[in-house]
Amino acid sequence: LPAVSGSRAASPAASATGVREALLLIEIECRQGGVRVETAVAPGLAPAFGDEIQVQQVVMNLARNAIDAMLAVPGGERTLRIEAAPSGEDGVEFRVADRGPGIADDDRERVYDPFYTTKGAGLGIGLSICRTIVEAHGGRLWHDRNPGGGTVFRFPLTDASDGA
Repeated sequence: LPAVSGSRAASPAASATGVREALLLIEIECRQGGVRVETAVAPGLAPAFGDEIQVQQVVMNLARNAIDAMLAVPGGERTLRIEAAPSGEDGVEFRVADRGPGIADDDRERVYDPFYTTKGAGLGIGLSICRTIVEAHGGRLWHDRNPGGGTVFRFPLTDASDGA
């Protein structure tokens, strides 16, 4: 597991390039799962304060969870959408959305607890690690229902160009 440190270095890869590199690392899983991938990275997106590898780890874990969740829906409906866009809070917001069955109300906060899992296999530490990484970078990780079905995970990071 990557170490989570409090140091924050501005890295353009924590924005646009980081999203693309994370997608390259999960490309095979998407193909094997019959998952269509959509990306939307705002043109000229400012770099975010963040450790490049740790931010990629968060995006990859959220994407892998999305892929796993969508195995429960018919193949033609499996769409993973990853976005990075300016946020209204002088930062960059990352979003990872799926078209899976969604997260049950009873599990909404528990999914972030260490060793809690809704999967048949898995350790239940991925979302806990993601939340820890995001919070170490001054952000917050949360999720909402995806209007078209599934779940959207979101996390903002501070815009590095603001000198924060």
